[in-house]
Amino acid sequence: MVTNTAYFSGTAQQGSGQAAYAASKTLHALASGNWNDVFPTCSVCDYVIPDGFNVEFQPDIELAGNFTIENGGSFDANGHIVTLTGDLAQTLKGSPVTFYMLTLNKPAPIPSPSTASCG
Repeated sequence: MVTNTAYFSGTAQQGSGQAAYAASKTLHALASGNWNDVFPTCSVCDYVIPDGFNVEFQPDIELAGNFTIENGGSFDANGHIVTLTGDLAQTLKGSPVTFYMLTLNKPAPIPSPSTASCG
C-alpha cells in the first residue's frame, strides 16, 4: 500500500490526507483507533483488523467490500450503523463479529432463506 500526504493552506481548502491505490484492495489497520483514522477512503476494499488492534466505528460507515477481524483483533460499533452496499456478495468474518445495527442497501434482491448463508 502507498500512503500519500496532502497539505492544505487557507480557510477554504479541506480534504483527506489519505488515499488508497489499486495495488491491493485489502487494507489492514495499521493502528488502533477510529475507522476513518486507521483506514484510508476506498470505494470497494476489503478491510482487515489484525491481531492486537481495536477499531471503533465513528461515524456510521458504508462497506462495499469484505470485513475480517483476525484472532486477537476487535472492533467496537460504538452505537453506529454499518451499511452493506454495492452489488457484490460480501463476507463478514471474525469471532465474534457483533454490530450495533447492520443494514443492507443492495440493488439486487436478497436471496431466499434456502440460498442465504451465514458462517
